[in-house]
Amino acid sequence: MHRWTDRNLTLLELSAALLLIALFIGIFARHMLIIFARAESTLVNATVININSSLNYHAMFAVINKDTEKLSALESMNAMSMVRAPLTETGTSEHGFNEFLNQQFHNWMPGNYIGELEAPDPDLIPGGKWYFDVPENTLVYMVNNPEYFYSELEGPPRIRFQARVEYKDVNADGIFDPAIDKFQAVKLESLEQYEWRF
Repeated sequence: MHRWTDRNLTLLELSAALLLIALFIGIFARHMLIIFARAESTLVNATVININSSLNYHAMFAVINKDTEKLSALESMNAMSMVRAPLTETGTSEHGFNEFLNQQFHNWMPGNYIGELEAPDPDLIPGGKWYFDVPENTLVYMVNNPEYFYSELEGPPRIRFQARVEYKDVNADGIFDPAIDKFQAVKLESLEQYEWRF
C-alpha cells in the first residue's frame, strides 16, 4: 500500500492543484485591492474633515473680527493653504488661544500634497497626490486605487473640490454678502459626483 507522498501526481491532479492555487491568489489579490481602496477612501475623508475644520476656525475668527473681506475670500482661496495659515498675523493673543490653535493645525498638511500648480496635467500626476489647480481654483486628489472608485469626471480618476460658504440668504439674491447674509459654515464640496463601491 503506497502513501500519498510515495506516488507521482498525475497531470490531472497537478492541473487541479495549480487551478486551486491560482484561484486562491485571485481571491487574495481582490481582497487586498479592497483593503487598499478602503484605506485610501478613509484617508481622503480624514483630510477633507481636517481641511473643513481649519476653514471653519478661520471663518469663526473672521466673523468675530467682522472681517467681511476674509469671509468673502474663503471660496476663492486654496483650502489646503488654510490648514497652515496662522489665524492672526502674529499667531498669538493675550490668552494664547490663537497660538494653541496654530499649533494644532501646524501638522495637518498632508505629506502627499504637492502644492499649487499653474498648468497641471492630470495624466502626468501620480495617484495618491493632492494639488491645487490655480487656473480652475480647485483642490484635486488623484485616486491611487481606482478599481472600486466611480466618478462622472472624465480622464484620470480624481476628485475635484472647491470651498463653499453655507449661509442664510437674508436678501434672497443668491449671492453671499457677509455684510448682510448670515454665515453658517464653509466646507469643501466635490464638483462631480463620486463614490467608492466595495
